[in-house]
Amino acid sequence: MEEEWVARLLQQDKEALALIVEQYGDDVLRTARWLTGDYHAAEDIVQEVFLKVYRSIGQLREPSKLRPWIMKITVHMCKAQMRKASWSQLLLNPKGWALLFVRSDHMVAIDEDISLRLTLEEILKELPYHYREVIVLHYYYDLSIDQMREWTGVSAGTLKSRLSRARMRLSQLWKEEEDNETAFESTKGMG
Repeated sequence: MEEEWVARLLQQDKEALALIVEQYGDDVLRTARWLTGDYHAAEDIVQEVFLKVYRSIGQLREPSKLRPWIMKITVHMCKAQMRKASWSQLLLNPKGWALLFVRSDHMVAIDEDISLRLTLEEILKELPYHYREVIVLHYYYDLSIDQMREWTGVSAGTLKSRLSRARMRLSQLWKEEEDNETAFESTKGMG
């Protein structure tokens, strides 16, 4: 099936592109959303990914590996988006003092944040991009280190190290959230 779609796409068959988007669009959107933490940015990335697939299909060496190729493009576009967002944040807020805390695309004062319950998605947003990337690829997509290496272009040793550090950081964040929730619950009983 993938080989047929690739052959048709090489002939600039837009219906083949529609089939590919239908087959892999949700995976691309989900991956981009998890990696960027921003639904709107993820939607933009989906469009960019499939535009690149259409324009660059001739670069795909093995038509049977269409999905991994698409996901590799997705990961690279997410990295580019995060770099761009980091620079924008730095330029818009060079000292960082104006933002007390940023969560879910809006500003929240630290004292208000105590009452927020972090979900796994919100905790993932707390991780640096390179940790979020390995967690999503390994646990959500159930990829091996070798498959992640193929998708990201990062060495196996670096991926193992990042995965280990990401697990430790996730554990710390989860414990901090539990501690904050416990502290908040105990102060509610005092009032």
